[in-house]
Formats: sequence, C-alpha cells, structure tokens
Amino acid sequence: MKFELSLDPMDGSSSLSEGKVANYMESGYSLAAYTSKRFVKSFPKGLRQDSSNMDPIPSWLCGIQSVAMNMQTTGEYLDIVNGLFRTNGNCGYVLKSKTLIDGLDPRMPEVSSSVVTTMLVGVISGQYLPTVSQANDVIDPYVTIEIFGIPADSRKFRTKTIRNNGFNPQFNETFTFPLHFPDFALLRFCVKDFDSTSANDFVGEFTIPVKSIRAGYSHIRLNTGNLRTVDESASLFIRIAFE
Repeated sequence: MKFELSLDPMDGSSSLSEGKVANYMESGYSLAAYTSKRFVKSFPKGLRQDSSNMDPIPSWLCGIQSVAMNMQTTGEYLDIVNGLFRTNGNCGYVLKSKTLIDGLDPRMPEVSSSVVTTMLVGVISGQYLPTVSQANDVIDPYVTIEIFGIPADSRKFRTKTIRNNGFNPQFNETFTFPLHFPDFALLRFCVKDFDSTSANDFVGEFTIPVKSIRAGYSHIRLNTGNLRTVDESASLFIRIAFE
C-alpha cells in the first residue's frame, strides 16, 4: 500500500508500525512528500514484548512527526530521541528540516551527493568517570563517537582504552566526519568500561544534534546510570571544529 495525497483527507492521520516504515525505506518509496502534508505516527512492532525500543532514525527520515518510544526502557535509541530534543532545551516540539518540510527525501542524490561540511571531533580527556561494578573496581574507559543520520553520514569511531583510570583518562584523539546532510545528523559520545571476559559496561553518554554544536572546546556532562541522569562530575573534555 502506498499513501496518495489525492486520496487521503487533510484532516486525517495515519499510524505505521516500525516494520511498515522499514518496508517503505527498503523499497525506495519515500513518505516525505506525504508527511509534508499529513500527520503520521509510527510505533514499535508488537513483538517487542520486552518493551525494547525501535530505531527512530528511519521514521524521522520519512518525515514522520510522532515516533512512539518505550520511555521506561533506556538505551541507545532512547538516547538519540532525548538528544534530538536538546535542540531547544527539551522544551517540546522540534521543527523538521526544510528538506523534509518541502517533501524531499534526504537520501536522494540531489540532497546527499556532496559533502556540506566536515566536522572534526577531538576527544581530549575524561573527568571523574564513575565506577559501574559493585566491587568498585577502577574502570578501563574508552569512548565511542558516532554520527546518526542519513546513511551517507552514519559513521562510528572508538578511542583507545585507558587502563585503570576513571579519574582523568587522557585520550587525545581526533576523528573526522564528512557530513552530507548536517541538519539531520546527531553526534553521540558513549563511554564504556572495557572488559576482556564479558560485555563492556555502560558508563555514560551524551547526544546532541550537529546543528546545535558550536566550534571550540567544551566540557560535556555525561548522562550516567540506568536512568541516564546527568552526573555533575563526570564529563568529557572535547574540541569541535568545522571545515
């Protein structure tokens, strides 16, 4: 089924499961023209009985205005949602990019064929990174730096691991992100505790839209723990530059 502007009323709204959104994305059919004129909501598939979250990026790429999330379940996808709404200080509705408002698919070659800007992200150091185990072991931190956005922009890097230092680990690494559609891109920092024998434990994260970033040096406060509460002590010292 495809949505047609001529058939669907202006006062109507539609709801799509994440599976249907994925099918539209894979088929190459764009919902952007439809969502530029109509309100659409997407929701997690019924198989998510564990209240896990879906990836909100495909829905946003389609211009879908309301993306339902399981707010009780923290994790990467909910971090991305919370990051998007930092655009206006968590004050509510965030306007879509002009490309989506105009009904254009951001994945089109006309939109994503050329690099608009290149962002350099320097991860200099960490401060007061909390322990995550009950044994109060000293952590072995590393940082992943990732861009979420259109496929051409999605990219992920990882710093080296600093052994036995959560107090002031020094990373001093710089990563390059060519961006084709920066209006849609989100930058996420995630600190984890390396473990050679089991899964690496989550320490803290911070996600923010690229369009909200100013060039220069910054201390970013990390959201830590299962509830992703802001830790006033735990931070990363970073440098951002645009070329």
